[in-house]
Amino acid sequence: MASITRRFGIKVRKLRRRKEMSQLDLAQKSRLDLETINEIENGQREAKLRTVWKIANALKVSLKDLF
Repeated sequence: MASITRRFGIKVRKLRRRKEMSQLDLAQKSRLDLETINEIENGQREAKLRTVWKIANALKVSLKDLF
């Protein structure tokens, strides 16, 4: 079973692609570094609550949709 960090990253990637956004687009809209987005999507970085909130807002989804 994948870790919650990995599952979260997969969900972010899936939603981002569904909205036809690049990682750079998401980084700019969420005001996060491109490296941060990449590491989150690849399950290499745990996202703090504030980061999760920024990603949800940038993707225009609820926090619940990310989990």
